[in-house]
Amino acid sequence: MTPLEQGKKALRLAGSGTLAVDKGTSRVSLASDLDGAPLLRWAAAAESAVLTLEGETPVVLKGALEPVLEETLPFATARYQARHPLAEAKTGAETCAAADVLMRFALSSARIGDSVIPAEALLSQASATLSQMERRAVDHMNEDHLDAIKGYAEALLGEPPGDWRMTALDMEGLDLQAGARFTRLWFDPPLAQPGEIRSRLVELAMKARA
Repeated sequence: MTPLEQGKKALRLAGSGTLAVDKGTSRVSLASDLDGAPLLRWAAAAESAVLTLEGETPVVLKGALEPVLEETLPFATARYQARHPLAEAKTGAETCAAADVLMRFALSSARIGDSVIPAEALLSQASATLSQMERRAVDHMNEDHLDAIKGYAEALLGEPPGDWRMTALDMEGLDLQAGARFTRLWFDPPLAQPGEIRSRLVELAMKARA
């Protein structure tokens, strides 16, 4: 796996990390935004922050902490809560001065081993259209097509049997969860436009059944 692939995988699957801000460090729970940027709850914005994602090769992210924009907050909150179901919902009325605001880690670069990778290489395409489609698609799959999701995880990815559900969907792949286990199915190739979501999911379901 290349450093770029390691970085993309870490951004999508890391459920926690160590955040360094203002000379202090804290353990934080993480989810990913549509483009892969980390989402976390924090008390205040910060112009400079470092987020370390643990793994066989640690991924060290540099960037800033910014409150999620009001217009994208519902979608980002849904993504965070899908990864951390017990997290208390927050509303758009909160500001960066309040405790536990949902923040976006505005990524500038990542160090993976000896490689430094810019944000534009790590992050994927996102759009308002995809934001609006994603949660409907995820909810539909979890309500009506658990057999297909099970096929994605077990037949295509070789994961052990479990109560697999879909937690998120983006232009490059989909995230799956069974209990405390998380995995990701990458699209090959990535979607060219959000309207391809349905046909790609059907195609993968047929492949899993073959």
